[in-house]
Amino acid sequence: MSGFFKRTLRGARLLELGALTVLLALALAVYMVKARAGRETGDISTVEDQIVDERRHVRLLQAEVAHLEQPERLQRLAAAAGLGPTSDNRQATLDQLPDLARQSVLPDPQPAKPSPSSPAGAPR
Repeated sequence: MSGFFKRTLRGARLLELGALTVLLALALAVYMVKARAGRETGDISTVEDQIVDERRHVRLLQAEVAHLEQPERLQRLAAAAGLGPTSDNRQATLDQLPDLARQSVLPDPQPAKPSPSSPAGAPR
């Protein structure tokens, strides 16, 4: 085996060529890993920026909801629409609901009158 390590190819020992090949392969692997880490760092930065934007958007929506739910604003809108609190005589119990439902049903429309062009007894 000692003869293998002493063998040369154009003035360089095979052991030196093998070590140089391994060194180049390791340098290439380190470069590829570093490039991938750089891309992932960029992706992480992009996602963090999106998170900041989404949090800002959520705060904006929460502020808008707080504005829309202000009691004074709702009272003004209700007054403009003619709405108000329900009076006591408008409240019903569960037992009264069927009677209220029957009262609120619209009456049947008038039966259709025969058209003047068709005879009164003729089928349609």
